[in-house]
Amino acid sequence: MAARLRADDAAPAWMKAVGRQAARPMGRRARVGSLPVQDGKKVDYLTAEGLARLGPISYSAINAPLRQALRSFSQALRVPIVVDRRVDPEQLLDLDLADVPLADALTQIAARTDAGASVLGPIAYIGPAGTAAQLRTLAALATEDVKKLPARQKNAALASRPLAWQALATPQQIFEQLSREAGIAILGLDQLPHDLLAATDLPPLPWIDRVTLVAVQFGLRPVVDASGKGVTLEPIRADEVRIERSYPAGRDAARTIAEWQKRAPQADIKLAAGRIVVRAMVEDHERLSPSRATRQTSAAAGQQVYTLTLEGMKLETFLAQLEQKLSLSFDLAPDVKLDGLVNVDVKNATLDELLRAAFAPLGLEFSRKDKSVAVRAKRN
Repeated sequence: MAARLRADDAAPAWMKAVGRQAARPMGRRARVGSLPVQDGKKVDYLTAEGLARLGPISYSAINAPLRQALRSFSQALRVPIVVDRRVDPEQLLDLDLADVPLADALTQIAARTDAGASVLGPIAYIGPAGTAAQLRTLAALATEDVKKLPARQKNAALASRPLAWQALATPQQIFEQLSREAGIAILGLDQLPHDLLAATDLPPLPWIDRVTLVAVQFGLRPVVDASGKGVTLEPIRADEVRIERSYPAGRDAARTIAEWQKRAPQADIKLAAGRIVVRAMVEDHERLSPSRATRQTSAAAGQQVYTLTLEGMKLETFLAQLEQKLSLSFDLAPDVKLDGLVNVDVKNATLDELLRAAFAPLGLEFSRKDKSVAVRAKRN
């Protein structure tokens, strides 16, 4: 069912109330953070899986300030939005969308404001186009980097919690707050400008993703420091925003490489030690065949079988992909951790065999009834 939103002078009363709230004086213009919720009430935001299942969106904004338009969008659809501090929240948005996917809606909203859009876990981000294009890769690189930390700090860096702070907090205070929470030193705070930030209240996200989400708004990214005990905020260098993964070469590696280079022309793809090594943005990796389940038909058994080769995809992303591509519905027990990495290499497997190959290495088990799959931690 499509959701129809408007943000104009003829908006309903609840939306006009949002506009009045946005007009309250806040001292210096608030530049970082999510859009404040209405009347101080928290929004029950969608999870990443919920975003993947969100139906077509119809949305109108007629000469509406960006802050006001996105606030109504966020609240009505339960989609948390972070607007980069470098995007003017008072610029006017004039847009009319009919029955488009969430990703297209965000992209078109961003394009009207000379910005870009991306989705990191359950959070939509609107910011400079270059940063939006790099965000998921920067988060993936940071996640891999913190795995170098000692076990206690590594676990803290991967733990998910909400991200919240009060209005008029400074960037230094935000990073100090994050540092205290995880017990991980964050260095390089002297690079941050003095600013006063808007109040923020975002849903749970891994600690390292929260650090990344704030850091990119200052042109910085977190990197494990030389001592191996903390992270340092370093300037983002475009040539370093790539993640390297290797895939089975298959029977005809040269043909596969040629095909992949057409799909991802910006990627660095080569053959090494019998495997195809790809150095590229996360989105490029997702365009290549190892991250896509291929549905086939087994003539002998008369049932659908699947071939999938996949390395290092977050469980959360993996489940969202299966929901989208195979129309599955997952019911996750509270003890299922979504930041585990899925590695699968199956050929002509049944759906249950595919799920078992993905879940078993993560200590998970499942039961399935048609398209509904219940997942929980294995019982001893």
